[in-house]
Amino acid sequence: MTMQVVDTITDAGWTVLADGATSAIVQLASTGPLKIRMQATAPSDANDKAGITLFASGLAQIAVSEIPSGQKLYARGVDKDTETAVVMYA
Repeated sequence: MTMQVVDTITDAGWTVLADGATSAIVQLASTGPLKIRMQATAPSDANDKAGITLFASGLAQIAVSEIPSGQKLYARGVDKDTETAVVMYA
């Protein structure tokens, strides 16, 4: 069963996308940039902005075919107040 959620993401910290998902497609619905990364817990460094960058004029979506048990997808805006991402997941 595929579900969909629209998340509003800020540059103030990392946001979990589709908690509990085993696979996902993350599509940027604003101009970006937006950072995406997968790990077990949210990054503890408030200034950590490493990850795959999604932006409207280039890579605007990413598919993750398998999210291992115990891992989560996190997103963070880079240089403006809010970004919007559409997440389709199973």
